[in-house]
Amino acid sequence: DPMADGPVIQASSLRALRQDVDLNKIIILVHELRQRTDIPVVLMTYFNPVYRMGLEKLARQASLAGVDGFVIPDLPLEESAEWRAAARSNNLAAIFLVAPNTPQARATLIARKTSGFLYAVSVTGVTGKRKEIPQGLTDYLKMLRSVTNKPLVVGFGITSPTHVREIGPLCDGVIIGSALIDLVSRYRDKKTGNSHVKLFINALAEALGDGQ
Repeated sequence: DPMADGPVIQASSLRALRQDVDLNKIIILVHELRQRTDIPVVLMTYFNPVYRMGLEKLARQASLAGVDGFVIPDLPLEESAEWRAAARSNNLAAIFLVAPNTPQARATLIARKTSGFLYAVSVTGVTGKRKEIPQGLTDYLKMLRSVTNKPLVVGFGITSPTHVREIGPLCDGVIIGSALIDLVSRYRDKKTGNSHVKLFINALAEALGDGQ
């Protein structure tokens, strides 16, 4: 049930399911990637696959494969104690989200419990490309910065280097999914696709550096 995902990620999930991709195969993929890079890897998933595999089993296997943390958008803080314990015992970050309509007191509590970084959702909606940075985002991020010293990373609707340049001074990083997936889906030739993705990511990284 794609409660947090817009049409681009929904379509990519269907393509993955049609090719029999599952959580086990993704963990194997991370293990293979670990032979080539030590860049941190965070997996984002809904709670159902986590529950079906078993919390402790998943945390252990993911840690052994080289996963650094998980984002589980539909796992509320109040029901997360078992997962946080499994993640902590396997050296995984249990990353939680806050949204623009999260009250400051609750945002403070979530920030206290999250590990790795605090995921700041930029809009009260689903993932997907948007033309402009939402109004009020600056004040929202300033409020979050006032309640935590943990890294603050912004996601949902971040589409372009221009967006990144605008919010860069207020955060420690950005999460971009839909724009990248949309770019990948346009190119069936792997070499051409890789080239376009590399150019896009480099432009985003430069914009983040400029912003800070």
